[in-house]
Amino acid sequence: MKRRSFLYAAALLAITLTGCSSSDPVNGDVSNTDTDLPSTAVNSNVKILLSSKAESITRASIESDDQQNFEQKGLHIFCLATRQMENGLKFPIDWSQRTANSYSVWMDNVKANATIKTDGNAKEYTDIEWADGKIYYYPTGNGHSYSFYGIYPEADSIKYESTAVTAKIPVNGYTDVLWGAAENLTDYYAYSAKYFRQHPETNGTAQMNFKHAFMRLKFSIKAGKDANGSFVPASKTGIKSLSVANVPRAVQLRVADATDRSNEGKVVGYIYNNVGVDSVSLRDLQDQIYPGQDAVYPKATGEETLLDGAVIVPLPPTGSIYTMNINLEEINPDGTKRVTYHAIRVPIELANGRSFEAGHSYTIHITVYSSTKVTLNAKLARWIEDDSSFKPTTGEAI
Repeated sequence: MKRRSFLYAAALLAITLTGCSSSDPVNGDVSNTDTDLPSTAVNSNVKILLSSKAESITRASIESDDQQNFEQKGLHIFCLATRQMENGLKFPIDWSQRTANSYSVWMDNVKANATIKTDGNAKEYTDIEWADGKIYYYPTGNGHSYSFYGIYPEADSIKYESTAVTAKIPVNGYTDVLWGAAENLTDYYAYSAKYFRQHPETNGTAQMNFKHAFMRLKFSIKAGKDANGSFVPASKTGIKSLSVANVPRAVQLRVADATDRSNEGKVVGYIYNNVGVDSVSLRDLQDQIYPGQDAVYPKATGEETLLDGAVIVPLPPTGSIYTMNINLEEINPDGTKRVTYHAIRVPIELANGRSFEAGHSYTIHITVYSSTKVTLNAKLARWIEDDSSFKPTTGEAI
């Protein structure tokens, strides 16, 4: 299975980042007597270790187990200077300066993998290891304190500005987008080698919280009653294809923002190939387009059937809506099948003025009738409980 990820409800993940830098630490800062940072970047002897807390995230969907442990390759980690301290006054923070000697970008888009392991007490935990096998250290001199940021999947490109880092993330409808951070802007020296020496209770570990940057759309189908109260006629009308239109081909995700922290982890820009037309198809848990060759028909009993898979998309930009496009297949009395020539287009909107939210999973309940008629209504399903429902809408085939 490809990169599918949704870590369910908040859960503590014992994640430790380990591995070895290109050189062992030199001129460590144990005494902390430096008044200025050295002209050449030097490692301290304090390793960079992270643990992780998952807030409404895992596999899209990355699945976690009951203890919220998960496995996923291809996380990308940044370590950025967020506060300038006495020893670093000659080194102003500028994230566009990506050289080690600037001390502003200490770890630059480093690839990491999450793996489930077992500790000495036979308890499973999630460990994050650097993909390059190295060990990373905080810089010596304690001139800056740092924050950590993480994204998934890999960005197409990254824009570095003096106070902001933004990633261009592709949108394909089936890859979850995660953003995480370990920021401590309250405790002095957090995070730095000196901070962890002064706080042994942390075990040298900073906690990193991840969340979904996108939303998830799931779909179900059921037959509607005919005039005689029977579900049988509608059970002969199935879904041949389903897609969501007006979806951007990529987004600009704010990885870090020193000017406005509220922007971090949010989509701040949308990139389209053909606005109003771009679409993504529903895919199953094997990342295959669903339905495949065979249409999905509702049950003749009127029971609801949850379709396999989901569509994972960013929140629609202000003033824009997504459209659900469905092609239906109907079984004729003689056993032949007829597919609607044109897709039935149904706008996807929440009722009562509600707006979509990142990290929410919405189930769209589709009711089909004979003669290729479809109605839509939905309520928000877990991840996060909500009683919102979609604006009732009806579409009919041409």
